[in-house]
Amino acid sequence: MSKESHDQKRKRKLEERKRKARQVESLAYLGEKYKTEDLIPSLMHAEIGIYQTYVLTDRKIFDQTAKSALERLIKQMRSGTLPPLPEMTEIRYDDGGEEDLLIENIRRSWSDHFATEWKPPKDDLIGVLRTILGSIERVKDPGPQSQAYLRHIAGFLTSKLGVSVKKVAVDSTSLPEPQVDEPVLLEGQSNADGQQEAS
Repeated sequence: MSKESHDQKRKRKLEERKRKARQVESLAYLGEKYKTEDLIPSLMHAEIGIYQTYVLTDRKIFDQTAKSALERLIKQMRSGTLPPLPEMTEIRYDDGGEEDLLIENIRRSWSDHFATEWKPPKDDLIGVLRTILGSIERVKDPGPQSQAYLRHIAGFLTSKLGVSVKKVAVDSTSLPEPQVDEPVLLEGQSNADGQQEAS
């Protein structure tokens, strides 16, 4: 049986540290690279999918749900393991399936958008999702029950962009309108009135 030299032990430990660091490495991107004029529509449609999920779940999901779903979607896109989108005219989900619903809503929102508009390359779409993860990191409150990011996009999409998401019963009757959220304002950005605002 051969003994490991001091140099071999050091290299093995260094490789082990690198492997562990990669496992816990955040997928969030905090830069501006994916906020270009060409990519903003893809970012907006991904956030519309997240907002739809927030409304469909009666605003009971948390920022952590969005974060976990986005990380899963990024990993699936990187590995090429995304299943085909189900063909359906109505959206249903079971309790516990919120992450799956969120992923499906992002993909469906993108699919509708890309049916008539330019579709960015996969790596850019992954960058867009990583940018949204960065937004969640910046906006969310500490603790597992934070909804600060979800309230932020709900307020921003409805009040600034006029996006409306309505929950409809199986018989097509409208369910009560969700209360409009106020956008969460971030430091360093201002709206038309000169108030600080997030994008």
